[in-house]
Amino acid sequence: RPPLSRTARGPAGGLHFVHLRTMGGFSGSVRALMACLCLLPAATASVTEPTDGPRLRNDKLYKFSYSAEVLIDRPRGSIEDSVGHRISSIVEANLVWRNPSSKDDQLLRILIKDVKIENVNERSDDKNIFMGTKTVDILGKDYLATLQRPIYLNWNHGKVKSLYLYPDEPSIIKNIKRGLASLFQMQLNPGSDNEVDVSGNCKVTYQIRQNQVTKIKALETCKIAKTGFTSQTKVLGVTTKATSATIYTVEDNFFKSVLAEENHILSLNAHRAFAAKIVSKQKLTFQNSEAGPKVVAGKQVASIMKKLDPKYEVSSLPAEPVKTECKNCLSLADHWKAIRKHMKPENLSSAEAGRSFLSSIQNLRRSTKEEILQILRTESAGVLPQLVDAVTFAQTPASLEAMLEYLDFKNASGTLLQERFIYACGLATHPHERMLRALLDTNKGIIGNIEIRETVVIIIGALIRKLCLSGGCKLPAVEEAKALVLEGLGKTENGSDVKMYLMAMKNARLPEGVAFLVQHAEIGRA
Repeated sequence: RPPLSRTARGPAGGLHFVHLRTMGGFSGSVRALMACLCLLPAATASVTEPTDGPRLRNDKLYKFSYSAEVLIDRPRGSIEDSVGHRISSIVEANLVWRNPSSKDDQLLRILIKDVKIENVNERSDDKNIFMGTKTVDILGKDYLATLQRPIYLNWNHGKVKSLYLYPDEPSIIKNIKRGLASLFQMQLNPGSDNEVDVSGNCKVTYQIRQNQVTKIKALETCKIAKTGFTSQTKVLGVTTKATSATIYTVEDNFFKSVLAEENHILSLNAHRAFAAKIVSKQKLTFQNSEAGPKVVAGKQVASIMKKLDPKYEVSSLPAEPVKTECKNCLSLADHWKAIRKHMKPENLSSAEAGRSFLSSIQNLRRSTKEEILQILRTESAGVLPQLVDAVTFAQTPASLEAMLEYLDFKNASGTLLQERFIYACGLATHPHERMLRALLDTNKGIIGNIEIRETVVIIIGALIRKLCLSGGCKLPAVEEAKALVLEGLGKTENGSDVKMYLMAMKNARLPEGVAFLVQHAEIGRA
């Protein structure tokens, strides 16, 4: 193989990398938490861009020791006091195919084997939950077999161009594999660019000093599908900080070791003492090499993969949300029956009522429209207002559809529940376009009570504001809602309607509405 560029080689012929990046699949949904990693000092040196990328030798099997761990603690807690688990294994890598037209374009096979799960910190026997257990007992036979199914990477000049996995693998297993595959994202020359790995599409900067290459990733720039939500009101939201680093040691165009670490801190703005720190690490260390499988002849990766195993498909490298199934959870009907007494008017001032209300929202988010309608239609008048609040605050398509089917806005005598539903929409922490569309459609229909009609329009203004704050100002429903408020204020001559539209305008805070506000202030209507 051609040698590395002279200016990129260390005194012993090795090349060292420090790569700041998000720890992969193993940090999973805590990716947004963590902070303050002390970075190794590095000054950028002048380096000639190498013509070759990292490579595996033909007909060789590379063996590594591998571990991935995660720790959780208070922000100022010590590592020794943290709680965490570690997965350790042997990782084997070999070259399957090399592009005859480009030696740096390779297909790698990576296999995880001999998997063990243990505590990160030592525990006494009576506190060690892994004492006397086997990996297959913890993960289950199917999950363990899936984890030990090979990964295939199309690797070109140190960049993972394609990741091949079975499409039906569980998300958590895919994410662990994505985290390992992301360790192969590297380059041998300095500069800044956008790079895709398990964290998403992120801005990265490479620096080189003597025998060390540092890769810094701006985690706040990472673009990835959002999981969960936070309030647009800062006092009710969270503050997050994150740093990550990976150190590569490379010899002969391939790394000998990889050490990756990521730190996240999350704190609640309303109560800064309520915070958590998560530290995740990956370590990959070369052990030895031996004779391996022969490379496969061919011109394209896709055709090679079909010959190897047609069940493999290209998988995205960014992590995907892990969907957890609630085990031993009560059905909605049984859960509501258990907490119903706390929702009675005479018990609402108790702390248990608050806990019960929040737990009911979580259960409602897992429920179907039919299940929700069943308890709505059988509940008594005294408890219904609290139930309507909970159903609306669940903020799922099923809960919204259930409320719209249950409520009859033509009925002028059912205003209490109608009003509770509309105000709950206005107080929603993360409203979606469907909710705004529902209120727009309600406004177009027959509403039996004039005060309910006014409330609908006023709350439409509040939803405009919240959706705009979350980047949805150009959504079709938002555009229609803005037109409703602006045109209504411009056309109406009815005093009550003017006040209604002005209040909607106030909630929406539309810049284009300033002229209307000035106009009505001048004529004394405001």
